[in-house]
Amino acid sequence: MIAGIWETYQDYLESDDWKEKRNIILADNPFCFICKNKSTVVHHKTYKRVGCERTRDLMALCYYCHHDFHNEPKKILIKLEWLSN
Repeated sequence: MIAGIWETYQDYLESDDWKEKRNIILADNPFCFICKNKSTVVHHKTYKRVGCERTRDLMALCYYCHHDFHNEPKKILIKLEWLSN
């Protein structure tokens, strides 16, 4: 159970509550935190408070950086290092 309301994480992601949070984060952060392209995805930095997230628990990313975050984290580290130079 997520926040005592949703059976699964997927149920939560399909909920109006998540869609509203997602839309607010994307409106406030129109550019990907990593590469600065258009943000299209909201990433949970922590899953501790799923369903009761704080703004700082979420990060706006583009599709590609979100994919890399989950599947190829070394690419994210390289991108961040490159951007800091």
